[in-house]
Parts: sequence; structure tokens; C-alpha cells
Amino acid sequence: MEVFAGLVFLGVCLVLSSVILVSIRTWQVRPELIRKIFRYLVLGGLYMVLSVGAIILGLRVDDRHRGSYEIGRKAVQEIWGGEIVQNSPSFTYNSQIEEEYIEEKTGASKTRIRTIAKDAGIQSQKISIDLKKNVRKKGLLQFAGYELNWKGEFTVTNTATNTRFMRFYIPLPSGAGNLTDLEIKLNGKEFTEDTNAADGLDWAGNLQPGQTLTFEWGYKAQGSGSFRYALAGGDRIEIGKLDISLKTDYNDIVLPDNSMVPTSEAEDSQGTAMSWVSQKLITGQDIALKIRLEGNWGEIVPRLFFFTPLSLFLFFSLLLIGTLSADVRLHPMQWFLIGAGFFVFPLLSSYLFTYTPVLVAMAIGLVVSTGLMIWYGNMLSIRENLVKPLIISSVVFQWFFSVAFMFPEHTGLLLTVAVIASLAWLMQKSAKTNWEDKW
Repeated sequence: MEVFAGLVFLGVCLVLSSVILVSIRTWQVRPELIRKIFRYLVLGGLYMVLSVGAIILGLRVDDRHRGSYEIGRKAVQEIWGGEIVQNSPSFTYNSQIEEEYIEEKTGASKTRIRTIAKDAGIQSQKISIDLKKNVRKKGLLQFAGYELNWKGEFTVTNTATNTRFMRFYIPLPSGAGNLTDLEIKLNGKEFTEDTNAADGLDWAGNLQPGQTLTFEWGYKAQGSGSFRYALAGGDRIEIGKLDISLKTDYNDIVLPDNSMVPTSEAEDSQGTAMSWVSQKLITGQDIALKIRLEGNWGEIVPRLFFFTPLSLFLFFSLLLIGTLSADVRLHPMQWFLIGAGFFVFPLLSSYLFTYTPVLVAMAIGLVVSTGLMIWYGNMLSIRENLVKPLIISSVVFQWFFSVAFMFPEHTGLLLTVAVIASLAWLMQKSAKTNWEDKW
């Protein structure tokens, strides 16, 4: 192992020695070539430093946003209401089964009769769900709050040929804020048998063969973030008739995992309407949705900073080719000052996010950054051939890139269009340039 390490070290030394000797010889013969190589190495090093800095800022903003968002979300859930989960009602009857067990004292195997609650199935569920937008604010953060108006009608039947003692139970929703306007009816009349609804609706009694009961249950509650009707509750169930309608004035809706796809869906400027209508349904999925709040840019801003290395590379490339085609050569110090001006945008914005809304912070950062670069370019003696490429590079790779991230579904397309437009401008700008002496 030591011999191998020694050979590797010797090889590295030989390569470095060769590079040094070739560089010295090249410097003696063509010193201008070494200067160009050094200039581009400095530019590459500057690019790496600024890129790493932007990524660090992105990580910082992302970490700060996640921490602030979790604290704010917890406060909203405790004060207003959280992610509401309404479990499906149960309709059961008592059934006796024979089971074997081992007696502890003798170790003998014996049998015994045990009574269990067996699912009888719900013949019909007709539910209306209305989620009215009520955006909650905590500092500069916004959360997708809503007011839930739930109305459910459940029909159950004793399908056996004998009288059964049966139980119908509807649990209260979890994660909700205060429940109000609670209304419970049995066969169209006010239900008074369960005088305490704080633990849910509970009915028990004997049902004759073919006898049917219809329970109506409605309430209002407050929630945020998402809503789930645990139709199946993790098991596969059978429902004779399912008719669920849901409407909300939120538009950015996502169906989470293990949720049933609606049979119909409509969306307009007023909101979203969905319905689930089925006959003789067997399913293991729930009715659920997650609300994404438009204009909550906290998750998008770190992505913008993470893409800064790409925008900076394209910014430097367009500026480099644009100036070279105009026979303008920038000194490494000038590149450094222009790059520092570019970096002002992520640096200033990352701090302004704490004090102003995200869009305002981004706008201020862009104005200051672009203004500094143009102001500096105007002070140089080469401003006639520098300011125009500088403005175009800033508009495309700072302003347009930033705006593109405000449309997450189309970011890739918008960035591609921006790059193609810049390429077309470079082609037109440098079509008659003799590149032989430029590099």
C-alpha cells in the first residue's frame, strides 16, 4: 500500500512539473496566451465563488422558511384549526365466533365463544362538503384556512333474514377547530337518543329484517391545509351507493396519496367543484384533497437561488461573447465588480424576506442589483459597447429568470425560451465577427 501511494505521489509530481515547464515555455514564446488563460481562470474562479455563495444563501432561506413555516402552521392549527380528517361511520352487529385458546395453568387447548362487532355495510352515503376559503396569516406567511360545512345522509338496512341488534356510530372529525351548528336527524326527525354528541353520534337497537334507517348529520368546522374523508379507513369496503359532492373557492387543489379520483371535476374563476358518484362500490381509497395557496412563494425562492449558478453562467457567457464581438476586453477586476453587482440580488433579497413580502423583496433586490451594474458600466470608458449587453443579460438572466419561477408549472419552458432568445441575439450580434483573434 505504501509503495502504491508513493507511486501515485510521484506521478502527481511529474504531471505538475510538466505543467509548470510547459507554462514557462509558453510564457516565453506566447506570453499573451498565458494572460488569456489566467484571465479565464480568474473568471471561472469568480463564477465558482459566487455560485457557492448563492447556494449557501438558498439553503439559509430554505431552512429559515421551513422553521418559520412550521412554527406559524402550528400556531394556526392551535388557534384556528388543522388538517381535518372525518372518519367514515360504522354500522355493525354482534356476531359470535368460536376460537381456540391455551389455558395457562394446564396448557390444554380449549375453545370458547367470543362476541365481536361485524361490519354490516352502509347501503347509501350522500354527502355535501363545502370548503369556504379563509386565508390565515401569521406574520408574512399565509396558510390555506377554510370553513367546512359538512352535510351527510347515511342509509343503513338490516339485510339479514332475522332481527339483529345493530349499532350505528359516526365519530367527530379530528384536527378541526370548534364545531358549530351540529344537527342530527333520524328518519327526518331530530335525534334525541344520544344526548352527548361530544364523543360522536351513537345509536344502538334492534332492526327487523329489511328495516331501513336514515341518519342525517351536519356541522360546521374550521380547518387548514387539507381535508380527508376517511371513506375506507385503510380497509377495503363495499358501499351500495355513493354520492359525494365537494366545492371550494380554492383553485390550486392536489389529490394526495391513497385518494379517490373524482368522477367529475370543474374549475373556474369561482373555485373548484368535484363529485364522486358510484354504485356498488368496493374501494380502499379515501376522499381527500390538499390545498396549495397561490402567492405563498416561500418554497419557490430557495429554488430560485439554487438556480443562480445557471443564470450566472449564462449571464457571464452572454456578456463575454457580447463584449468580445464588440472588441471589448474586460479586466478581471471589472469582471469581479460586475459579478459582485449580480450577487447583490440574492444577498439583499435573502435578508429582505424577513421584513417585506417575498415579491417586494425580490423586486427591490433586482432593482438594486441591476442598477449597480448599469451604473458601474456607465462609468467605464467602454460604456458604449458594454451597457447594452449588460442590460440584456440582466433583463434575461435576472429579471426573466426570477419571473419564470413564479409559474412553477411553466418554469422550464420559460427558461428555455429565454435562453433561445439570448442565443438568437448573440448570433445576430456576432455574425460578422472574426473570432480568430478574439480568444
